[in-house]
Amino acid sequence: MLLATRAIVLTTRAYNDQFAIAHLLTEEEGVIAYRIPHAPRGRSRRSGKYLLQRMMNPLAELAITAEHRPQRSLQQIEQAEYHKLNLNLLLYEPHKVHIAFFLAEALYHILRNAPADPEVYRYISHGIAQLEETKNSCANFHIAFFLGLLDPLGIFPTHLLDEEPKGWFNLKEVAFVPYNPHNGYSLSPKEVGALTKIRRINYNNMHLFRFTREERKRTLTYLLDYIKLHYAPIGELSSPAILAHLYR
Repeated sequence: MLLATRAIVLTTRAYNDQFAIAHLLTEEEGVIAYRIPHAPRGRSRRSGKYLLQRMMNPLAELAITAEHRPQRSLQQIEQAEYHKLNLNLLLYEPHKVHIAFFLAEALYHILRNAPADPEVYRYISHGIAQLEETKNSCANFHIAFFLGLLDPLGIFPTHLLDEEPKGWFNLKEVAFVPYNPHNGYSLSPKEVGALTKIRRINYNNMHLFRFTREERKRTLTYLLDYIKLHYAPIGELSSPAILAHLYR
């Protein structure tokens, strides 16, 4: 069947000389693997279907028409264009490119086995627009993004919003406890004190928050650990160089 949908590029990897494999988060069907043809030598890369290869940048949002067959592991994109006329402005700001690579990889691991969820898609699409358009510092963007993602994923700990942070915080049990759980997933009393500040961060005020390199790193680690424990196993991300850039 032919499916017309918005889609966000998450990962692309070479398969052979003829094509690459790209995983796109589609609004209608969730994460789908597509066959992306390479332009043969001597053939204009500006012609026909080979333009698709140039669109496969992390977090590029496209409007695609694709042929989906249930028995096929790799689906086929028939037509594609950028969803917005700004043509993926992330490509022109190096720091945002690093953030886009990291977010795209993390989202692939989080959502690859998840059912389609239009609310999750809309949240991610809105986040991409915020990243593209912000003129302020985006050093804390990934923290604001993953904190906000907890709500559409259905795992935001709303019962903690009115509770005074105290003692240790057990990520597995999603509760404050008076002792160290020794489970590898807990915040110390010192780190718990920072929760009051962190849980207020959003795209509008993220540039006002001041974190040390280590605080930013540990905050992101805890957010990803929380998602891993309560939504989907993430596994080891292959972007340490990107993370090092983000933690400057």
